[in-house]
Amino acid sequence: MAKIILNVLANGIQGKAGNAVFVRGRTGGYVRAYTVPRDPKSASQAAIRSHFAKAVTAFQGLSAAQAAQWRTYALTQFKVDARDGTARQMTG
Repeated sequence: MAKIILNVLANGIQGKAGNAVFVRGRTGGYVRAYTVPRDPKSASQAAIRSHFAKAVTAFQGLSAAQAAQWRTYALTQFKVDARDGTARQMTG
């Protein structure tokens, strides 16, 4: 995966062009090869999707004050990227 430096001309570039996919992440822009997404439709994958859907529904049901508290808490949490060892801040 190649990292790109965004400038005025390429600041809004994203999406697919041929076999290249332009992705914008927290640490900058990247170009990667397009791959067909894999969807195994296994029982464990269905369970994970169900749990995630419940979590999203629960978060959407929070009051504005409760959501703000979760976002504040998330700012204290970090995840270390196994690939490069960098710590990434979590979000609500």
